[in-house]
Amino acid sequence: MKILFLFLAAAVIGLSSCCQSSGNESEKVEVMSFNLRYNNPADAPNNWDNRKEWVAGMIAFFEPDVVGLQEVLIGQLNDLRELLPGYLAIGRGRDDGYEGGEFSAVLYKKSRLHLIEENTSWLSETPEVAGSLGWDAACNRVITKGVFRIMSSGRKFTLLNTHFDHIGQVARRESALLLKEAVRQSSEKMPVVVTGDFNASPADNVYNSLTTDSPLNDAKIIASKSYGPEWTFHDFGRLPVDERERIDYIFVTSNLKVDSYINFAEQRADRFLSDHNPIIAVVEFK
Repeated sequence: MKILFLFLAAAVIGLSSCCQSSGNESEKVEVMSFNLRYNNPADAPNNWDNRKEWVAGMIAFFEPDVVGLQEVLIGQLNDLRELLPGYLAIGRGRDDGYEGGEFSAVLYKKSRLHLIEENTSWLSETPEVAGSLGWDAACNRVITKGVFRIMSSGRKFTLLNTHFDHIGQVARRESALLLKEAVRQSSEKMPVVVTGDFNASPADNVYNSLTTDSPLNDAKIIASKSYGPEWTFHDFGRLPVDERERIDYIFVTSNLKVDSYINFAEQRADRFLSDHNPIIAVVEFK
């Protein structure tokens, strides 16, 4: 078992180092998407206090340039700010547009990226109204937008990070249309990366909507190489493996290519990083 663990660890480290050392680094961006599970004390032994340093350590190890996070409460965001001083954060609480409720926050590496613009919009019939609830959704949901410039090369890109509703089918369908329109508007000016938990498997109509008649491509599908399981959601290991699904994605526009994709499934005894796996893609400007 120890030999197997060392082999797997070496494989992941090898992929990560390979991804970061080949080609023109100024033209590459390492992107992570991670639903880190909101701070729920009932999750013990996987509650946030038992995971926060592990989560921060994982991010510090992979050193992504930008991270789309989902289900972040303000206390968790402040913890990550303290534990990851090399990163800055953008985003607003979905309940009130300030600090109330979950964030779809974005972390970015301050030594590499300069923030040009940020915005939060709501997945509803009134996207500019803070806290608005859309269609048949159980929760209000947001898109966090960041426009970044790579300091070393001057290249620009837009990142859109979101979390679709887990109940409302109409809400997910309409949210996909809003997201695609946001991508189209941004992609006229620069490449776009989308991160998020979409609460939809690749067999779902929402996924088909996002990838059909759309500027978006699934990073896992077009990656030159990939590593990790098919599924991203495991409910802290409670879901049987054959019932687990891939519902977390990184999408990119066609003016980006994907060098590598990693679905990082880590477990320590009965502990997990989250109820979702973080996923990482290294994208390159064409």
